[in-house]
Amino acid sequence: MYHVSMLANRKIYECQHVTDVLLGASNMHTKMLVYLMFFILEISAGMTEFPCKYPCSWRNKTFIVYEDGQTSSVWEFSSDGQTSILNNFHILLCYQITERFLILREKGSEKFLCYPIFYDIASPLKFQYAAGVGITINNQTGELTDLCGICGEGDVYEAVAKNNPC
Repeated sequence: MYHVSMLANRKIYECQHVTDVLLGASNMHTKMLVYLMFFILEISAGMTEFPCKYPCSWRNKTFIVYEDGQTSSVWEFSSDGQTSILNNFHILLCYQITERFLILREKGSEKFLCYPIFYDIASPLKFQYAAGVGITINNQTGELTDLCGICGEGDVYEAVAKNNPC
């Protein structure tokens, strides 16, 4: 038991020593700055846009949606940045974007949909998303903080802008 404890303490010491070397043990301000940067990075990684707007490159565009390589539906985004229409029937409002999760609300209802989006800014007119079952949340007016109950697994789709050379 004593031997294991000594090894664990040695590993901690080695990690601290490496950290001290990398961060410049003699400069406490450098360490504090690096830790502050990590803290800011952690906070910004979980940023939420509420209320949200669709990406500019999607606005006023029509996307053909594919499932398993076959045309599945059409998704149209309006120029206002908040409204989209799926299959000429479902009017979806951009409700919230948290990290890579796009939360939509069906217009005139209490039904919410969460789409994990795989979006590359280098190719903004093509993106993948997963669409699961929607959830009803009565009287929801503010930002959603617990996405676990909304964002689940679903079928994977690929949306490609109509007349897009990609």
